[in-house]
Amino acid sequence: MAANVSNLSAPTAAVTATFAAIYASDGNTTHGGVNVANLPNILGDVDLANAATAFDEPLTKSQVVSIVQPVFIPTIPA
Repeated sequence: MAANVSNLSAPTAAVTATFAAIYASDGNTTHGGVNVANLPNILGDVDLANAATAFDEPLTKSQVVSIVQPVFIPTIPA
């Protein structure tokens, strides 16, 4: 899933960049070694976008720090 800030009236570049960092790997469709995009679609209404956003991908500590650091003083050690 790409960073979607379309519901915000006037997102700043910083807000858009933050959303992009949070959702950077949301296009991943392989989970537990299985590519869910290749599974049979027995329900008929599941698309690749839904498959990709069905799972939360972990963020590293440095990724989290870079996302939240702008709202914390003093600096958080990476």
